[in-house]
Amino acid sequence: MSRLRTALVPAAVLPVALIAATLGVLTGGGPSSAEVAAPPAVARPLPGARIQGVIANDRGRPMDDVDVVAINEAGVVVAAAYTYSSSSLSGPQHGYYNLVVKRGVYTVVAEADGYQRATVREVMVPRRTVITLPTIRLEKLQAPSRLRAEADDSSITTRERAQIEVRVTTPFTRRPLGTLLVKEGRETVAVVRLRTSNRGEVEIDLGTLDRGVHQFRVTYSGTPDIKPASAPSVEFTVRKARRR
Repeated sequence: MSRLRTALVPAAVLPVALIAATLGVLTGGGPSSAEVAAPPAVARPLPGARIQGVIANDRGRPMDDVDVVAINEAGVVVAAAYTYSSSSLSGPQHGYYNLVVKRGVYTVVAEADGYQRATVREVMVPRRTVITLPTIRLEKLQAPSRLRAEADDSSITTRERAQIEVRVTTPFTRRPLGTLLVKEGRETVAVVRLRTSNRGEVEIDLGTLDRGVHQFRVTYSGTPDIKPASAPSVEFTVRKARRR
């Protein structure tokens, strides 16, 4: 008991949480939910100046887990935060970021996987001032696409149907969606919407054509996730069918 007394400190000096933890150890009892629960969060003024704001996607919806940094004039990152993870209790939550900085001029950069980087330059922060930037919107990155269009048979008669084999490929997915347009000159002669079951491959039937040379241009509209694409012209040489 003498060793225990020398190790004790008057209760008035110890924080309440430390007293509770010490009593739990001395009594040998396991920690209960009441004993390990964190005290209620209290809003405290943040030291120094800060830069705050909201990050949203191209549709205006707040984005979480966006990496936001403040870079000083020397090119050094002096503050970093993820949206929706700030300790500040004021302001918006989803998409909200808070960067504690000193007086100076900063560049704010926001990055997220699958989105283009957004940069706000020359953010002037006076001493002990909160700077609220306008909403920063991140544009989604579009995956590249490749369009291939070939004539099933480029030399046909006026009785045979002209058909174009089209294939869309992209690293984003093996089942691209989107719309295919086929034009002869300025006239749109076919519109085909890709379905997941197509796996990016379709055969477009243009029907029978008049005698002569016909050139068709096939384009792919793309999607919010995939860039548009176009293919070289597809040419058909149509000759008059023989009489039966």
